[in-house]
Amino acid sequence: MLEDPFGTNPLTRAIIGCAIRVHDWIGPGVFENVYCECLDYELRDQGLHVELQRPVPIVYRGVPLKSRYYVDMIHEPIRLAPGSCIHSIRSRASRGDAHRTAFS
Repeated sequence: MLEDPFGTNPLTRAIIGCAIRVHDWIGPGVFENVYCECLDYELRDQGLHVELQRPVPIVYRGVPLKSRYYVDMIHEPIRLAPGSCIHSIRSRASRGDAHRTAFS
């Protein structure tokens, strides 16, 4: 077993392991919704509670906006507070051309 010299949080280690498994299995260039569904499966298979597409209210200068931001995925604990993990999953296919050019 590999040692973790940085003392990574066990939840973080589990999430990264699941993401690596998904990438190893389906590879690069698949649409975001496919990665998200596969990662959801892997995380639940590891016994983690996952919430997908959670709406988050946006407040601008004290004024609640009508627009909503949807967090792709939230892992336990299910609250937007310190200790929560918020992920924005993006496949290469969903990124703009400038990003593809800069990071290809």
